[in-house]
Amino acid sequence: MKFFTLLIAAFFAVQLNAQDVKGYYITVSGNKTEGFFKYGDFYDAESLKFKQSRNDDYKGFSNDVVEYGMYDDNLKFEKHVVQVDVSGNDSFEKNPELQTRTVFLNVLIEGNATLYSYTKDYKTIFFFNTKAKPQEVTHLIYKKYKISDSETKENTGFRQQLYNAVRCDGQYVSDFKDIMYDKKQLMDVFKNYNSCKGYKSVIYGPKKKSGFNYSVFAGVNNLNVGISYAFPAVDNQSKINYNFGSEVTYVFHSERPALFFRVEYELLTSDVVDSYDQGYNVLESTYKIKGSALNFIFGPRYNFLLSEKSSILADAGFCFSQPFGDIKKTTIIYPVNNGEPYSGDHNEYNLTTGFGINLGVGYTFDKKYGIVFRYLTNRNYLEGQHSSFKTKINRVGIEFKYTFY
Repeated sequence: MKFFTLLIAAFFAVQLNAQDVKGYYITVSGNKTEGFFKYGDFYDAESLKFKQSRNDDYKGFSNDVVEYGMYDDNLKFEKHVVQVDVSGNDSFEKNPELQTRTVFLNVLIEGNATLYSYTKDYKTIFFFNTKAKPQEVTHLIYKKYKISDSETKENTGFRQQLYNAVRCDGQYVSDFKDIMYDKKQLMDVFKNYNSCKGYKSVIYGPKKKSGFNYSVFAGVNNLNVGISYAFPAVDNQSKINYNFGSEVTYVFHSERPALFFRVEYELLTSDVVDSYDQGYNVLESTYKIKGSALNFIFGPRYNFLLSEKSSILADAGFCFSQPFGDIKKTTIIYPVNNGEPYSGDHNEYNLTTGFGINLGVGYTFDKKYGIVFRYLTNRNYLEGQHSSFKTKINRVGIEFKYTFY
């Protein structure tokens, strides 16, 4: 338990350290500085804190910063002077009330035409520019306005703006009349426009999300079974056993740290046989274990990302093992004077709950298929029994896993 407690503590220490988000900023003179952002609202430039190395203190941005970004989240923000609608939700005016503001815009898609977003007070508005007029970053107009205390209408001027600025040959007004003021739909318009103009679109925004993954697995193992403090003493015995089950994993935002919980069914049937020469008798003892176990395993995992679809994983979990079955001990006594062998003591013990640590190292490819080498430490299934001996049951093996996406 001490080992597992230390392991959990180390995991959360890594998580706290992972709150540093690797990124950069660029000043008006073109100098680029790389370092770490303090985890927070990356869309609010005024609240951001940055440091060049992990041992430095966080500091805010200076006024000469014109661009910043986060590598893992694939975010990019540019400073622009724009006209922003500040009329609010209670306006009776159809046209927006525009004010000049200097703000950092979130770059969504970049190409011959570039789409930006700006979020303030839980409201998101969109801007765009084109390579023909790169300095003209234009507000895409969408506004709800009141015509009475109980009725509203919409100013959907952004559709006409899109038709005028980013239509491809063969597109008509009707192609834009149903477009919503929505990030995905607007990005599709700009991707289509860049493509038809012969430009590749560069897409920004987080590609990774925190959330749950679900897997099934099956394994084959070398099961090592021993009996401590047995009399007569017995040597450990090994045999092949199998396990299978399912797993749910909560993967954190960066897709590196994770927490997992797995339930597996394991076969435990094995015989441990050995003999002991007393000088006048030879005692042959057999411990016949017949049963299975339902294992509940939970703990931290870390994924070392090799590419977009492949990674190496390392994890360690605490195992609560509920066995089903028993151990039957039989002893046969062989007299050294060649007398007839006869039975010694016969005992039966019900298996009780055992605990262990499950360690794993593996490789995942195509985000779905995994192969994991696992070691499950010794479990004593006779805790609390009226016996002087304990079971030492551990295993090492290989598992094959499939993850559903």
